[in-house]
Amino acid sequence: MKATNKRLVSILLCLAMVLAVLPMAVFAADTTTLYCAAPSGWSACYVYWWGSSANNPGWPGEAMTKGADGIWYYEVPSDAGNVIFNNGSGTQSADLVMPTDSNVQFNYVSKTWGPYTGVVEEPEIPYITVYVEAPASWGTPNAYWWGSSVENSAAWPGNAMTAYEGNVYSASVPGDLTGLIFNGAGGQTADLTLPSGSDIMYSVATASWGPLEIKDPVEVTYTYVVAGSAGLCGSEWNYTDTNNEMTVSGDTATITYNSVAAGDYEFKVVKVGTDGSAQWIGNGEDNVTFTVTSACDVTITFGLSDNAIAVAGAGIGEPEPPVPVETVYYLRGDMNGWDTSAPMTNDGNGCYSVTLSLEPGTYEYKAAIEDWTWSCPDVNASVTIVTACDVTFVLDVENFTLTASGSGIGEPEPPVPVEYEYYVAGSAGLCGVEWDPAANKMTEVSEGVWSITFENVARGTYEYKVTTGSWETPSYGYGEGNLTVVVKSASDVTITFNEETTEIGCDVEAYPVEGAKSVKWQLNAGASAESETVDLRLITYVETLDYANVSFEVTINGERTTLECQTVYEAIKANGETLTCNDVFGKDGYLVTYTIAGLTAEYFETEIEVLVLWEEMDGTVSTHTIRSIYVCDDWT
Repeated sequence: MKATNKRLVSILLCLAMVLAVLPMAVFAADTTTLYCAAPSGWSACYVYWWGSSANNPGWPGEAMTKGADGIWYYEVPSDAGNVIFNNGSGTQSADLVMPTDSNVQFNYVSKTWGPYTGVVEEPEIPYITVYVEAPASWGTPNAYWWGSSVENSAAWPGNAMTAYEGNVYSASVPGDLTGLIFNGAGGQTADLTLPSGSDIMYSVATASWGPLEIKDPVEVTYTYVVAGSAGLCGSEWNYTDTNNEMTVSGDTATITYNSVAAGDYEFKVVKVGTDGSAQWIGNGEDNVTFTVTSACDVTITFGLSDNAIAVAGAGIGEPEPPVPVETVYYLRGDMNGWDTSAPMTNDGNGCYSVTLSLEPGTYEYKAAIEDWTWSCPDVNASVTIVTACDVTFVLDVENFTLTASGSGIGEPEPPVPVEYEYYVAGSAGLCGVEWDPAANKMTEVSEGVWSITFENVARGTYEYKVTTGSWETPSYGYGEGNLTVVVKSASDVTITFNEETTEIGCDVEAYPVEGAKSVKWQLNAGASAESETVDLRLITYVETLDYANVSFEVTINGERTTLECQTVYEAIKANGETLTCNDVFGKDGYLVTYTIAGLTAEYFETEIEVLVLWEEMDGTVSTHTIRSIYVCDDWT
């Protein structure tokens, strides 16, 4: 058995627990107006914060308001810990510490806080104007860019461009962007990089950059190509394959594929322009799909004015619907080893049933499908058979219920109460043997009260539990942990147990150790005369230093002193290094020391009271009062 470490907690935690049960008023958080001097090219500015006791917004935060001076502003909770400014499109500041002063602005260019000035410092990276000569089929194109230290475009498809002249459109972009795509209805360019120079234009038709040049409009002519499944078109979704070019007659384009094998196919019609444009047309945004049930010629027609697509062929039809497979439910439980030997019959109306002959006993069961991916109910049901009978189990899959009915069903017999005898098991120094659950039988001294006395137990710290004679049957201690007693000097130790309340008592002259720790007082060495000023040290032993968060309230001659700061005086190592007075603890661990300085010896002529708060591993808190002084004059 292992002892359960218990943590010590400060008296402030005790106060917090008291306050936690009292009604608390809700106060609105104070706010601070933050300003952001963002680049003038930003179309929006957001502030995102976290760490506030009030609301913390989701990304990208709250939209700020742009003032007449070009500075963005928003009221943020004053207790926020950190903030981020961003344009909502991928460009943002680093994680910033919330300033404590008011009327401060963040300069996005210099990346610094400063007093609110109302001045926007423009970035060194200039904005430049780019142009694109786009196909007429694109409509108004968009510019989508990324990788700028100043600003990225809006989310795909980007920022709408401005009509310049003819089919030429313009956009203002940061000069340090790393990638750019022009796109419109039905098409887009590859990933582009900006060439140097000004008044530069990208031609979609020639897929190249050049100087801005406004040309007379060139008449664009179109061909119509089918692109789709390779089994239909011979090539996979390739609109440059001329074998799939449709024949235009009047307002209709057609193509016929010979001897198309049975199978499922999909395609789109691509309107290819001499200006380099390619518009994909299908069933809305989706591909056109059809099924050939027997090999035949397939003719596809396309309406040039209405984009209507039709598919015809003698062997085209709807695929045969799959034969529905009825789900099989099984009654599975203790009566059949939880196997599939009891399939249930479909009774209609969403109910399934099965009847089994069962002998007396209690059975747990469920309804489930073969692979257990569905079962009902969530927790096993149970039924008790008092006399052998046929039991009918009914599963309602719509209402998710499983019931059992039969003439021999009844309530189970109440369990026969178990009468135990009680024992004490623990440290060998206390119990004579090490943690033997049946070695030290207690005596029932009155109804339900048991007792045992261990004689002449040596000074030290011991752990123990009350058992019922085996570790497989109930045992009692500090919750699931062990109880601890610290014997101050060799004495008899009497342990009692109340089987009704499970309360355990220990009658021994020992340090009071509720919470399983030991405490002592100590005077500084050399303090002997009553007139001398001395320091009083309170020393606490803890097994695990991580949990040594300790506070004490000390009352001397009616004056109360609160000790809140702690220092580790010295660690007691397992390799044999010890302190002069460490033998009182009886084991290795850590010492934590508290000092009340400047007391005169006369204080010790009256009672000194110390209130200690212990926090246990299960979160419960108990108090303990110490009224004894332990003096050790040879402290080193």
